[in-house]
Amino acid sequence: MKYVNLHAHSLSIGDSIGFPGEHIDYAIENGLEAHAFTDHGTMSALSYAFLHQKKLKEKGKDFKIIHGVEAYFVPSLENWDIQYELSKLQKKQKKSEVDDEESSVVIEDEEETKSSAQSSVDEFNPNRRAHIVLLAQNAVGLKNIFKMVSLSYQKGNFYRFPRIDLKMLREHNEGVIVSTACLGSSLTSFTGFFDETKTKGQVFDEQLKLVNTFKKIFGDRFFLELQWNAIPIQMKFNQQLIELAEKTDTKLISTADCHYPRPELWKEREIYKAIA
Repeated sequence: MKYVNLHAHSLSIGDSIGFPGEHIDYAIENGLEAHAFTDHGTMSALSYAFLHQKKLKEKGKDFKIIHGVEAYFVPSLENWDIQYELSKLQKKQKKSEVDDEESSVVIEDEEETKSSAQSSVDEFNPNRRAHIVLLAQNAVGLKNIFKMVSLSYQKGNFYRFPRIDLKMLREHNEGVIVSTACLGSSLTSFTGFFDETKTKGQVFDEQLKLVNTFKKIFGDRFFLELQWNAIPIQMKFNQQLIELAEKTDTKLISTADCHYPRPELWKEREIYKAIA
């Protein structure tokens, strides 16, 4: 069976190791003909991957690079801003001269992303965010992803991490393919998936609403993403994704969500994460 990995990290600060060329070479060694790069919040791998692809072509080897990003998502930046100001008033806290939203370096901490999703969905958590994978289907899609990445870093959109929302996706969806990403997905972060006070039915209903919202924007360019790892709750999430796929007639994809170019480098990646 032909396989193309549509979710991979090369130059995600604090989260992945190995230059794009190393990831591409390993893919070629294993018979793959294409590979996506979806670094957190940036498209830093694009130029490196393009140049490596060019070298391969000069040697007579055709290999397809799929350009993308794993973006940070909140449903509405406008609503978030209102809730954030209200929460500050309630806590009687003043903004410091140098706020988190003025930061410039983004270091991905997947555990922190998931932990922010584990607070009750009924309470406002300014750190709550989700991962979402955006892939360029064509040149128009690539330009639209560039635009959204740029917007995500602008004042008002950036809070500790560069963020996009549904409004941005509606305005710049042409030529963009979307998948639901990892356990830090919007289908866990904004549905009460980790909230023990929510029943499975309540969570499923919220997931259903979100899937239908994405499908209205992207149609058949929206996919539910299965992943395979040693985290027990991932299997529970996979089962819900399969049920959602059947209920909404949405296609499933399977990704590796890789963070290092070769299996034997897992320890170096763990050391790098610890240092970060």
